[in-house]
Amino acid sequence: MKVSNSLNVLNRNVSCGIKFDAKEEREDKSSLTTDVFVDVVHRWFQLISSRSTILALSKFNMAVYRETIEFLQEFIKLFLNLKVAPDKSGKAVWRPIQTGVL
Repeated sequence: MKVSNSLNVLNRNVSCGIKFDAKEEREDKSSLTTDVFVDVVHRWFQLISSRSTILALSKFNMAVYRETIEFLQEFIKLFLNLKVAPDKSGKAVWRPIQTGVL
């Protein structure tokens, strides 16, 4: 998958659009989980690809550093428990995307 294509889908604008649609247009709020997932993956990508000291993992500001470490630990938990696509028997299996992200 090309990174530029992924960034077009997994970004804050898409997350906001999903949230707006769920709140304004739909009775079913299940798309809010997609909104949260897109937002979390976007934040993770911003962190791992950042070259500036403001956004990158830096001990310059310890409060931000601890918050970022907490976020990354929660992100790891999310992807460890993620059920991407079950096999034919319905059992959850580990997928290559989980290995690539972690």
